[in-house]
Amino acid sequence: MEENLFHRLPRQLVPRREAVRLET
Repeated sequence: MEENLFHRLPRQLVPRREAVRLET
């Protein structure tokens, strides 16, 4: 479900690679 939040945000603001870093 957290992935949905990242998906909603613009990819430019929160790149998928950075999103994984925040999750860790």
